[in-house]
Amino acid sequence: QGIGDEIMFAQLISEIAAQAKKCIVACDPRLVPLFTRSFPNTIFIAGYTQEKLTHIVTQEKIDYTSPIGELAQFLRPNTSSFPKKPSYLKASPKDISKWKERYQSLGDGLKIGISWKGGNQALTTLPRSTNIEQWLELLNQPNCHFINLQYGDQSQTLTFLQEKHGIVIHHWEDSLPLENMDDFAAQTAALDLVISIDNSTVHLAGAVGTPTWLLTPFA
Repeated sequence: QGIGDEIMFAQLISEIAAQAKKCIVACDPRLVPLFTRSFPNTIFIAGYTQEKLTHIVTQEKIDYTSPIGELAQFLRPNTSSFPKKPSYLKASPKDISKWKERYQSLGDGLKIGISWKGGNQALTTLPRSTNIEQWLELLNQPNCHFINLQYGDQSQTLTFLQEKHGIVIHHWEDSLPLENMDDFAAQTAALDLVISIDNSTVHLAGAVGTPTWLLTPFA
């Protein structure tokens, strides 16, 4: 499972924790601060090597273990079983304020985050990725400020857009989507809208309650 999968299935944690005397979740270390704030009745362990999991099960006298994705067959058997709530992850209020101030400095208009490619394996990356020039009609819409949410070094792409098409995609050097997920959650939560292909960004945006448009290949 990738980090996007962990974010997506985290919606199940509060329901499991409500049924258990103690709930322990092993997750990607980058998610521990965000998950701990969002689910205060759950213990989060950074990392999930077999040695670490075996130690936890033995030390904590665990009665039941499960890959988090498998819980969906019991808790999400159909679309009506999804809870009617706007979000399930809580970004840092302090960091949200920081990002909102930055966005407000851009002026009036919608603040829209975009991500246009994803995946690290050729067979899955190509079908769900786009070329930034396919976004030109959208990026030329008036009264909109577009924010870079694409992970990795996108400096060449952003420079190309500005020099060839006169389009500015705003970017801050301290935005580190793959490194600081807690701050990235706040950056995403402060936006008016996120438009993204299928990657961890779109899962995070939905989880923090930001209106989200998903571009997905036919499946």
